[in-house]
Amino acid sequence: MTTKAILILWDETREVVVIDLSKLDSSAGLEKTIEYWPKENKRLEYKVRSSAEMKGGVLRYVFIEYHKEDNPTIAAAEDALWGRTVLEFAGSGELNKITWEDDSEEWRSGPLKWREISMEVESKGRSSVSGSRSARAADFRAQTLMFDNACVVSGETFSAALEAAHVLPVKGDGSDSSFLNGITLRADLHRLYDAGEFSINERGEILAREGLSESYKEMLTGKHIPPQTLKRIGSALRKRNGGQDRDDEPDMV
Repeated sequence: MTTKAILILWDETREVVVIDLSKLDSSAGLEKTIEYWPKENKRLEYKVRSSAEMKGGVLRYVFIEYHKEDNPTIAAAEDALWGRTVLEFAGSGELNKITWEDDSEEWRSGPLKWREISMEVESKGRSSVSGSRSARAADFRAQTLMFDNACVVSGETFSAALEAAHVLPVKGDGSDSSFLNGITLRADLHRLYDAGEFSINERGEILAREGLSESYKEMLTGKHIPPQTLKRIGSALRKRNGGQDRDDEPDMV
């Protein structure tokens, strides 16, 4: 099923706050957030404390607190931050601003970039096998789109047209299904990539096969994936390409 969430765009990580803004009240009721650390290839769950402040019957603030003592397994990480996130709402009830207030380093405090998203979550009542596969696929798509924001080839941003493609083919047990092995592609380009109709070398250059239609060759030739995407999937690309660029293949243009 689909649920509403807020995606917070930290400099090096992405945090998902699963919260439906249209259903919020003074209780807030938030107990955890999910954070993705690409450098460490980690998906972490923070235990949080939350509260809300109403004014004149209108929600104005939601406070999300992160305490070291509540998260002993994360506390050892050097990059973990402790403090609180403040969601500030306009008089109309719409989310207006998100700010971080750091417990120890004041210079870290300040406004955060964010956007509202929809996420697929596992529905209750599914079998453990099909449910876990579905959950892995939904999580892989959510993770990948968090970092790319758009198709890395065409620039398409319409969510329904976007899919998460594996750089290295995924195994049946779901291994390698992380944002370090995924790129966001428009649905038709995903199928072409999986079919080997174009490739991406280790410099991020897109190489189209001769047999492609002229319209696709025109779209792909000379294109490069974004530098931040290349940095994230570099290891997977090297493995896919056998440790070397493949731009010298005779059937590529």
